[in-house]
Amino acid sequence: MDQLERAALEIQKKLNKKERAAYKKILRQYKQITDEIMKELAALYEKTGNEEGKLTYAELSRFYELQRFERRVMAQVALLGKSNLDEIKKLLEESYDLSYSFMSYAIEKDAQILLSGAVPSIANLLITSSNNPIYGLRMTDAQKSDQALTVRGINEAINDGIKAGDTYGGIAKRI
Repeated sequence: MDQLERAALEIQKKLNKKERAAYKKILRQYKQITDEIMKELAALYEKTGNEEGKLTYAELSRFYELQRFERRVMAQVALLGKSNLDEIKKLLEESYDLSYSFMSYAIEKDAQILLSGAVPSIANLLITSSNNPIYGLRMTDAQKSDQALTVRGINEAINDGIKAGDTYGGIAKRI
């Protein structure tokens, strides 16, 4: 198993653990709200039930208890929905962050392993270039003379520009 596969398995294990924790939290919240709704229903039953132990619609509507109970249930459901949404968003954000950081780490490590020795260091490049001169490429006397004239002209333009207090742009124009 290579580095990327191991990282992917490790990510999956951590994500599964976080998912189970989020599921348990949502389940606890659902149970808590269900218990609260059942308690409210029991209190409503005690308050409006008749002697026969029946809860009739006429008795509920007479005291507007049904509407109040509906509003309380809807508020509890809305609270549960918001809580679940927040928990799921948190889980998704953590999943993305975890996946991104683990995979970038694994890819970087794999790339380092694959590229080790493939890219020479600066020191090795300098040593190699100094030990490997290019033979057969020599300047003629005319080229050497032209080079000397060009370098002298550039140096004079730089000196004149500095003496005159020119900016870099001014010195460049002189050159």
